Amino acid sequence: MIRGKEIMDQIDLEIGKLTNQQTKLTLLFVLDRLEIVGGLETHLYHLCRELRQRGHKIIVDCASISTTLQELFSFVEIYQGKTVAEMGEIIRTNEVDLIHCQPFHSAERALVLHEQTKVPFVLTWHGAYYMDNFPQIAQKLEKVICVSEEVYDLLLEKYPLVQPKLVIIQNGIDLNEFAFMAPQQETKEITFIGRDCADRLVGLKYLIESVSMTSFQKINIVGFKSRPELQPDHLCNFVGEVTDVKKYIQRADVVVATGRGVREAIACGKPCIVLSHWGYDGILCPSTFKILEYANFSGRGLAEPLASERIRDDLNLLTSSELRVKLGLYGRRLAEKYYDIKKIADQTEIVYLQAVKNSKSPKVSILLPVYNQAKVVGQCLTSLLNQTCQDFEIILIDDGSTDSLSQVVSEFPDQRIRYIRREKHKGLPWTLNEALRLSQGKYITWLSAADLPLANYLEKLLEVLEREPECGSVYSDYLEIDEKANVIQNISKGLYQLNGEISYGPSFLYRIEAMQRAGFFDENLADVADKDYAMRLAATAPVFWLPEILYKHRILNKKSDNEFANKAFFKKWQWLRQYPHLEAKPMARDKVIFGEKVILPINMDCTVNSTMNKNLNYDAILLGNFRSSIYRCFVQVDINSILTGSQILRAEFQFFCTRNDNNSVQEITVHQVKEPWEENTVSWFNMPEIENEPIAEAQVGEIYNWVSFDITGLVQRWADGNTANYGICLRMKDEDKAEVVAGLNRHGDNPIAYPRLVVEYTGKDRCLTC
Repeated sequence: MIRGKEIMDQIDLEIGKLTNQQTKLTLLFVLDRLEIVGGLETHLYHLCRELRQRGHKIIVDCASISTTLQELFSFVEIYQGKTVAEMGEIIRTNEVDLIHCQPFHSAERALVLHEQTKVPFVLTWHGAYYMDNFPQIAQKLEKVICVSEEVYDLLLEKYPLVQPKLVIIQNGIDLNEFAFMAPQQETKEITFIGRDCADRLVGLKYLIESVSMTSFQKINIVGFKSRPELQPDHLCNFVGEVTDVKKYIQRADVVVATGRGVREAIACGKPCIVLSHWGYDGILCPSTFKILEYANFSGRGLAEPLASERIRDDLNLLTSSELRVKLGLYGRRLAEKYYDIKKIADQTEIVYLQAVKNSKSPKVSILLPVYNQAKVVGQCLTSLLNQTCQDFEIILIDDGSTDSLSQVVSEFPDQRIRYIRREKHKGLPWTLNEALRLSQGKYITWLSAADLPLANYLEKLLEVLEREPECGSVYSDYLEIDEKANVIQNISKGLYQLNGEISYGPSFLYRIEAMQRAGFFDENLADVADKDYAMRLAATAPVFWLPEILYKHRILNKKSDNEFANKAFFKKWQWLRQYPHLEAKPMARDKVIFGEKVILPINMDCTVNSTMNKNLNYDAILLGNFRSSIYRCFVQVDINSILTGSQILRAEFQFFCTRNDNNSVQEITVHQVKEPWEENTVSWFNMPEIENEPIAEAQVGEIYNWVSFDITGLVQRWADGNTANYGICLRMKDEDKAEVVAGLNRHGDNPIAYPRLVVEYTGKDRCLTC
């Protein structure tokens, strides 16, 4: 699920435009220490300088700053060594619009400043590292700027709920400062750029050894002071820390660097080798660019083991002036296309403006679908407007009411109430989805117009989700009341289980990031859409049970029983309902599992023929009767990548159908294979035994389409180890008479169309509690 506002934000960022970019912001950069002139520091310098030229006010908060960097950042206001309280006052005095921080101590300090001042903040993540309290920080910030796809993937794997906040913006280069240099007379010099630290020293040792075996005569080592352990020392020119690295780039024939140093080198039109303690990525060229950029030119792209001979061979290649010129032109083109600081600042500026705008959205969106409930909706609105948490919007959808609903709503002039009338009645899930599309909040709940939330309802549920960032939803105990608001009984759902039998009840709050993974409400399920949605949310992310009464749920006489919706729900979750359930127990906090969807390729497949009795391993999937022969297909999938003991939500075997010789729709059945078989030897007369009764079936009509078989129950037994995984057999239901149906196997030319097993799974325990 994605709302229109998120799509528009993505488009603005992608095309580098925003409807109003005239707004000038006051920006606070929270840093730890500014002591070394490295990649992070020079990127921030160029970004801040570009933003300052655009009219934004820049303030820097850091624990300490070196004299060199203080001079470099002389165009901004710098506060060092300030307490959080002092910095909070500076934020208020300067009317700061946004805080921009970096990982670790900087992010933790920014979080405290945000909570103290309510100023929104964004975070830039620079490398392949992680901090355990990232989820706590991520749920409070507006955006996470990832400098590479590698960083994006790492953070997404660690904390999937952060995905809507992740954006990728590369580090930028001032292309005027790092100007392209026309080819010059060769100098036989190499420039190495890196921080003076033990890990970079590892790669540098290999480089020096390699250079000694080539015709290069000198290495300018930028960032390092003299190191007596580096031999042979006649090659080494230890430059130390500099603020003008470009002059050492421009005088070199070849640059060896990582990260920002690579971008600076190619901007100047210099060929570049990527090397670090992580590994050897080699020469940056068209065949390696995407792999190397994925890991931010860190040495983790190709990540080959460091070897002097390999480095020597690449350096010898670069003794060719013609090759160096070509690589220089290519590198400059990359810098102009991807790393121009003006384009990077455009994207960053858009992220800032979106963050400021989003921070002003209501924290909670309350969806209120109403149909002919004018008599009770006033009490519900009153209880909502009297909440102790007042940061919310109410989206009231009149679902074709024929009573005096509009008149009652008009008596509540609160601007937070958005009233939308629909002329035709469409039902609950349709109405909820319409309200959801209109919502702006970071948290979502919905109510029946007959219900009465207690005054601390929102406050308590919000408190839980802001304390428990891994949880995608929370629910509480509640009271059942009659039409006159008399209490009938207390209701506690207890620990939630994925058993297809219970919902959260009426008192709950959803995190929007979890909803974006779960999708919209199922419009086929009418009155059981809430139960279905609770299951999808709990499968996506853990749910929290708060054993406190926060809500009054009114029991009305007119309770509809939609038989069609109930049947659709039972069919959708049939495997969960049939599978035996363990006694409910809280999820272990150190074993939090988020929902996953994986596409598993098949590892064996073979078609067999009833008359030829030959191994047809490389033939396409053939099923049915063809020239008096009957065809079947055996398939096996390795599911070891799925966590042991996982709850399988849905597992579908799929193959791409390319042929159907029948004039009518045909049924294909899937059968469990009961014994081992070998792909290269199986044939009709030595087929493995299969179960007579099919476990799934599907209809085939039109071709060039995926055919799907629901084998959830079998995959669950495989995952639990209750049944050996010998694969499945596909056959036509009426194989003696039906003409052939064919599909692609895994030996074709198009891997995208190979047979596959699509599995959605999660943990069996889904609930946390106090």
